[in-house]
Amino acid sequence: MVDAKELERSESLRASLGKLPLPFIENRGQVHEDVAFYAKTFGGTVFVTKDGRLVYSLPEGNKGTEDLGREDKVSEVDGEKDIEPGKAAAFKESLVGGAIKEVQGEEPSRTKVNYFKGNDPSRWQSGVATYELVSLGEVYEGIEVKLRAYGKNAEKLFYVKPGADPSTIKVKVEGGEIRVNEKGELEVETELGVVRFTKPLAYQEVDGGRVEVTASYKVIEENKALYAFNVGEYDKTKTLVIDPLLACTFFGSDTGYTEEITGTTTDNDGNVYVVGYTDSSNFPVTPGAFDPTNENDRVDSFVSKLSSDLSRLLASTYFGGGRTDRGYGIALAYNGNVVIT
Repeated sequence: MVDAKELERSESLRASLGKLPLPFIENRGQVHEDVAFYAKTFGGTVFVTKDGRLVYSLPEGNKGTEDLGREDKVSEVDGEKDIEPGKAAAFKESLVGGAIKEVQGEEPSRTKVNYFKGNDPSRWQSGVATYELVSLGEVYEGIEVKLRAYGKNAEKLFYVKPGADPSTIKVKVEGGEIRVNEKGELEVETELGVVRFTKPLAYQEVDGGRVEVTASYKVIEENKALYAFNVGEYDKTKTLVIDPLLACTFFGSDTGYTEEITGTTTDNDGNVYVVGYTDSSNFPVTPGAFDPTNENDRVDSFVSKLSSDLSRLLASTYFGGGRTDRGYGIALAYNGNVVIT
C-alpha cells in the first residue's frame, strides 16, 4: 500500500536524480590504492585508476555495490597489474593506443566527503576533495579526454584540437560484448545485464554559437571488444568536441540585453521546466500563454516548459507587473502546477 502522493513524489525524485551531476571523489586511501578518483552514481560506482582505466562496479540485484575496498586483490594480467573488484564489477574500459601521464581532478566541487570507518582515528578521512570533472590529459596527439558523472552515467568527453584525427580514438571494453542499438546508443552486455551509453553528440563553437557535427559509435568488427567514432564533415581549423550529452539547445530572444535562466526542474516524463527573467519584447511564448507580452520592455520573469529532448517548446509565458520582476526558483506541485519564487 503506497499513498498516491508519496508515489508521485518518489517518481518525480527518480526523474530528477537521473540528470543530477555527481562529483568525483579523490582517493586518499579509502578505496584501492590503484584508484585515483571514483564517482558513486545511481547505477553503481565508477572508478578511475591512476593509469586512466575506468572500472564500472554495478549492483547485483538488491545486494548493493561491492566497492574496491582494501581487501580487493591485485593480480597480473598480460604482465600488467589489474584490479579484481569482485563479482559486482561488470566491466572495464581503457583507451587503446594513447598515453596517460597523469589523472587530475578539475573544477573543484563544493562537496566535501568524510569517512569515519572503524574505531582507529588514524584511518579516518575528513574533508576529502571532490571534482566536477576528471582529466586524463592529452591521451592522443591533439586529443584531450575528460570524464563527467551524473545520474546513472559516467561519460567521456573528447576534445579534438585543430589538425588532430578523431579516428585515432579507440576504446577497449573488457567484461562484456558491445553493440550499437537502433537508437545509436552503445550497449555493453554484461553478466549483470545491459549497460547503455548515450548516443554521442559532436559539436564546434563557431562565432559564439554551437554547430552540431554528425557522430555515431562504430564497433570495430575484427575485434568485438573495441569501439570508435564515426564523425561527419567539420571545420578542421577549430576544436571538435565529442560528448555523449543527452540534449542541449539555445533558448531565449534576439533583442534582450538582460536574459538569464535561474532555475530548472523536470517532471516524470523528463520534460524540462525553466524560470528566469528577460527585458526582451520578443521572448518566445506559446499561444494561450498567461501573459503573452512584455509591454513596457522592463525586466519580467518567464516560465517555460520544453520537451525532454529539448526539441519542442511546450509552454512559455511572461510573468510580472509594470516594474522589474525576476524569477529565481521553480518546482512542481503534486497536481502538476508550476510554483515559482
